[in-house]
Amino acid sequence: MTAAALPAQRRRTLFLLIVATIVGILFFGACIPFTLTSFFLFDAGETTQAWIMFAGAWLVPLVLILGLIVAWICFAARTAIGVYVGLGLMALPVATVVVFFVLLFAGRI
Repeated sequence: MTAAALPAQRRRTLFLLIVATIVGILFFGACIPFTLTSFFLFDAGETTQAWIMFAGAWLVPLVLILGLIVAWICFAARTAIGVYVGLGLMALPVATVVVFFVLLFAGRI
């Protein structure tokens, strides 16, 4: 089935999924260096802050990928609400990192 043969709502959802996948891939690529170097957080010793940063560094890409997988599976199963739940799950780590960096550069953290 081509994109032109899809109903209008499903075509918009497909477009949203494609854009979200591109954004997710770019964000995932930006997260990888931080994730792979997160082990160095423990060089100064084990602290609660180091463990929180370590867990965050590994959960951000995992939740991002999980959200995209859920969204695409629900799209294939023609479950519109599941697509939006998956996209919301995907947007959660992106929004969290954006808020973190805004607060960091604003001097609030």
